[in-house]
Amino acid sequence: MPMKKKIFAIALVLLLCGSIVPASAIGGSSDDPLISLSYLRNTLKPQLTAAARAALHPPSSTGIHANEQVLMDHARYKQNDKLIAFTGAEIIVFAGNVQFSSEGIVVDGTNGTELAPKTTLKPNTRYITGEDTNATYTVVSPTAVISCNGKVEIVKSDTPDYNAMADALKSLTLLKGSGSGIGNGYNLENQPNRIEGIIMFIRLLGEEDEALSTTSAHPFKDVPAWADSYVAYAYKKGYSNGIGKDKFGAEKKITAKEYVEFIMRALRYSSTSHTNLSTTLEDARKVGVISTKEYDLFNSTTLLRAHAVYISYYALSAPISGQNMTLADKLIADSIFTKAALDNAHALVTTNRLV
Repeated sequence: MPMKKKIFAIALVLLLCGSIVPASAIGGSSDDPLISLSYLRNTLKPQLTAAARAALHPPSSTGIHANEQVLMDHARYKQNDKLIAFTGAEIIVFAGNVQFSSEGIVVDGTNGTELAPKTTLKPNTRYITGEDTNATYTVVSPTAVISCNGKVEIVKSDTPDYNAMADALKSLTLLKGSGSGIGNGYNLENQPNRIEGIIMFIRLLGEEDEALSTTSAHPFKDVPAWADSYVAYAYKKGYSNGIGKDKFGAEKKITAKEYVEFIMRALRYSSTSHTNLSTTLEDARKVGVISTKEYDLFNSTTLLRAHAVYISYYALSAPISGQNMTLADKLIADSIFTKAALDNAHALVTTNRLV
């Protein structure tokens, strides 16, 4: 930030707060006209920071301003969403990747350095928009969790809304959060392992209670005790036979092919006898479980929980092999949720499917 702007900003804050500090209070006098560096760092800087925040962000204005309304802080966003932050606004990224994409002035609140355009923001770091400017931030990952403080306008993209799909599945009791406290606990930015994948899948089928009460066993030696019932149930039902003689691959990151294979087996298009998953995505595309654009996406990207949620959400509308019903129809027939609940869940997702 130019020196003139810095001086003006400090003076403005002090005038706003009515707290001009006398020279005698900061160590300057006719005998000792210099201010000590330690005073500037340890006393004056914290005072000015507190004064600036009080002036620029009074408690009543905390949050995101959109159309002159204050929205809740700490929210979820999707790829290509843009956040335009005005003077004094603060941005903190908790999950996902966000890029400072404009030529405005943005300062890293941790070290006071000015950001260059196209810089990817560091997580859990406070970024502050400079005076007489605004800054545009763009979400570059499929999803992100961002906290905003001050005036921020949102420009939403039309990319798939994985966040809304997660909300929809949760409303149907088919998805649970992790309890992390960040972004509803969905952890959509994380890569799931095979244990997480099989649990997400069992919940999608509305079979978690059955899994937790099973008395069946499994042959795998790498499954943690807390997940035994899930894996035993999946093994019994023919959803998974692991990755080897006595290995489930519990900590191995699950791939799109593996997760789609779970879906294909549940829809009776495949079984555990199909161990070569190289054709799984193509097979799923042929029977309409995934679309052509989804096939391209899942063939070329690392599977995140966001993608698993996407696959799960649209699997509800997939037909079951040999039956005149979809997975959603079966879950309604099994009293997992009602048709009205399904309609309400679909209403939460306003973006289009990749076709």
